[in-house]
Amino acid sequence: MKFKLLFPSVWLLAAGFFASSAAANPCPSNLSDPLAYQRHHNPDRCEGIRRQNISSSFSWVSFATSNLRRYGSTLRLKLPEVGENPTLTVRAYSRRYQLDPLEFQPRGDWYEFSLQTDILQQAHVAPESLRAIASLPGSQPIYVPVVIDSPSPRYNFVFYSPSRAIVRSFEQK
Repeated sequence: MKFKLLFPSVWLLAAGFFASSAAANPCPSNLSDPLAYQRHHNPDRCEGIRRQNISSSFSWVSFATSNLRRYGSTLRLKLPEVGENPTLTVRAYSRRYQLDPLEFQPRGDWYEFSLQTDILQQAHVAPESLRAIASLPGSQPIYVPVVIDSPSPRYNFVFYSPSRAIVRSFEQK
């Protein structure tokens, strides 16, 4: 069963929907709080609890599937290999946790990243609160699904607005 053939309409729906805010958020380094959102090395990434409020008008924050209920020592993040240089952001809004940017290792038809879960566990980020979104670069990003640890039979689409928002229709173009 090929993943690329099963969900082409979802990618079309996702293409150009909402831009990710990861590029707009600078990543500090050498903060005294080891759980604060900051640059980490080995592998190079930004990760931790964000201390400032994150706000925008209306954004798509998750297109993912997961059966994760508890952390092991590592967390696997996977994307189908449908283009080059995908970007991925993982967040947990209840704890203001954020992880970005990641460099993926191609493994067959997938990009894969293994993350040590020390910060997630020490910050008490609930596994079911993780949200992930990935996109391919371009003038209008193409969003691709993320598998957080292991897939479930469904995908979750999560949107965020700092104030009340009404979505009157959701259409595939």
